[in-house]
Amino acid sequence: MDAAGNLFGTTSDAVNNPLFGTGTVFELSGSNHQAFQTLASFSYANGANPIAGLTFDAAGNLYGTTMWGGSNGDGTVFELTPGTSITSSSASAIYGTSVTFTATVAPNYDSQPTGTVQFQIDGSNVGSPVALIGDTATYTTSTLSAGTHFISAIYGGDVNYQPSTSATTTTTINPIGLTSSTGAIYSITWSSGAPTLDVSAGTITLTADLSATSPGFNLVIEDGASVVLSSDQHIAALQLNGTGSLNVNNCAVFINYGSNSDPISAIAADLKNGYNGGVWNGAGTFSSAAAANSISYGLGYADSADPGNPAGLYRGNIEIMYTLLGDANLDGVVNAIDFGILAANFNKGVTGWDQGDFNYDNVVSAIDFGELAANFNKGATGTSVGLPAYDDPAILAFAAANGLLADVPEPTSLALLAIGTTGILSRRRHPREPHYPRAVTSTNPPKPGDRHCWATPLTTHVRFGGSRYEASLPPIVPIFKCITLNPFIK
Repeated sequence: MDAAGNLFGTTSDAVNNPLFGTGTVFELSGSNHQAFQTLASFSYANGANPIAGLTFDAAGNLYGTTMWGGSNGDGTVFELTPGTSITSSSASAIYGTSVTFTATVAPNYDSQPTGTVQFQIDGSNVGSPVALIGDTATYTTSTLSAGTHFISAIYGGDVNYQPSTSATTTTTINPIGLTSSTGAIYSITWSSGAPTLDVSAGTITLTADLSATSPGFNLVIEDGASVVLSSDQHIAALQLNGTGSLNVNNCAVFINYGSNSDPISAIAADLKNGYNGGVWNGAGTFSSAAAANSISYGLGYADSADPGNPAGLYRGNIEIMYTLLGDANLDGVVNAIDFGILAANFNKGVTGWDQGDFNYDNVVSAIDFGELAANFNKGATGTSVGLPAYDDPAILAFAAANGLLADVPEPTSLALLAIGTTGILSRRRHPREPHYPRAVTSTNPPKPGDRHCWATPLTTHVRFGGSRYEASLPPIVPIFKCITLNPFIK
């Protein structure tokens, strides 16, 4: 008797084979055990005369022996599996690829099953019932969502076979572009319609955006585990536990927290841990690309809820981006807009990169100004897209007014350096008059292209040694002025 109260037994067929018999295994089911079903028939080749008792294992498989038959004629040991089983073509697959599920109805020895199989995924019917071909039916799909799915098959039965339901098998659908190192452990689960990728050990690399698999992914990185990015990510939440780490590399992460509580405090704390004093190799959110060039690059971040929303993000969004130090608004360029943000917050306590705090100390200071000045008018690759800081009147005026001239990078061209009493322009002196090279005389006037700087108003013409020179002043005349001298015809 099985757990459901069905009775099982054997018969010995002496009519068809008077010498050895053949026999069957049968089942009596139903409320009065009146439903008879032959589970197996013997034909000597597979055994004959099953006179011993039957035994079930925990999985419901039925075992017994025969007295005669088999390859040597000395009897057999047999196993009868439950009516329907199911297998998957792949225990794990990439999102969008096909997976085939095969249901098998265990045949009796004297007949083949007929009828249909209804496949179920996660407890719900999928597709129409599939007709058996022989003793199998298949169902193929490429539309499974990311995560682990539970598949089963329900056989409807026929005149010789009772209906039966298979045990479940599982298939895990992985996001596009997910690769794992040896020993990596991760899971994908669904809750309230949103998938969660939970990395609990080892390292996985994301070479494609998780949103290409499913929008709204939550990314959880457990203590000791790590995730490396080689593609921008659009996710709904980011959670780092313990020493879990996210290597943003040279990518960007967009977190759409929507109407949920703003997670910026935790995001900023993880970034500060990754910053690790400016070397960008700490536990938390860090960047191996920034670590390789920490003088010029870092991870910036912005929140749509920050004052003025400098990065222009949609409401309920946070952005983390590998970029140049000084790129306050995360547009990939350090320019006058970024300088304006820094100048407005200079010497103030702030709480974010997009307010001018590039070294994660919650103050906009001379250090932040120096980092911006070093990258001023540079694009994401570090190439120049305009005049450098030492050629920008607004930068120089701000530096002069705040005692920051020493933080403005010196020009590297000797032609520009050959200015001042020693042939070197020293912005630290706050000169009040134009300083010309010592060798300049009435017979050796300043050359076209010579550049001179001072902190007091000047007219647009200069006389030197009896000659008159025109000074081309910048359009905006700040406190600190620079001119390039060009001789004109008197």
